[in-house]
Amino acid sequence: MHLPDCYEADRQEDRRQARYDAKCARYPQCACCGRSVYRGSTYRRIGDFFFCEDCDDGSEVGAVEDLFD
Repeated sequence: MHLPDCYEADRQEDRRQARYDAKCARYPQCACCGRSVYRGSTYRRIGDFFFCEDCDDGSEVGAVEDLFD
């Protein structure tokens, strides 16, 4: 009888990472950094562009009139 070796942590981590990477690949990519938007809990969509949580949080909001003053 063949029993799987459940104690090889490196193989378990490789399989877990492969499942996570496959799931991330199914989601849209951030237009700013190129990472999957799945890696965060929120995203912003502007037209056909998606922005991950990190890039959206780091964006600056300001008045347009203040750009050239």
